[in-house]
Amino acid sequence: DAATALDLAPLLPGSHPLITTAHAIALLEGIERATSADDLAELDRHARLLSLDEDALPYVLVLHARGVLAAAIGDHARALDLFMAAGDHAGSWGAASPAVVPWRTDAARSLRRLGRSEEAVVLVEEELRLARAYGAPRSVGIALRAAAALESPADAVLRFEEAVSVLESSPSRL
Repeated sequence: DAATALDLAPLLPGSHPLITTAHAIALLEGIERATSADDLAELDRHARLLSLDEDALPYVLVLHARGVLAAAIGDHARALDLFMAAGDHAGSWGAASPAVVPWRTDAARSLRRLGRSEEAVVLVEEELRLARAYGAPRSVGIALRAAAALESPADAVLRFEEAVSVLESSPSRL
């Protein structure tokens, strides 16, 4: 079982980055499987108790997952703080590409929910620029979808059409 594996993993030398990544994935899976606000609250309590290697690059994935969880709960101020922390952490490792973690688009969603749409547009445009420069279709598609959410209906349709076109040759979907 996955929980047992995560409990035993620290006994293996050099496993800490893998454990950190596994916890991030487990959080995101927990969010997907949650069927109630109580499930999300329990997952949030668990996430706050995790003791992980905060100096390793994979910790950016945990910060991002915690932000996704906070947004799912409806705490967009905390989600924004976590997404921005993920961005700072990624930047400290020189990992600015949205292919590492799409923190800007998720931060933009929380900014929009907080009534700060102008800041959201700036983040999304930066993510789209970086995604295009990196060239990963999934990253470009995520950024285009986020841009569409911030635009007029007519412009949104154009962004969605471009996202579909970009993702046609990719296994990723909107």
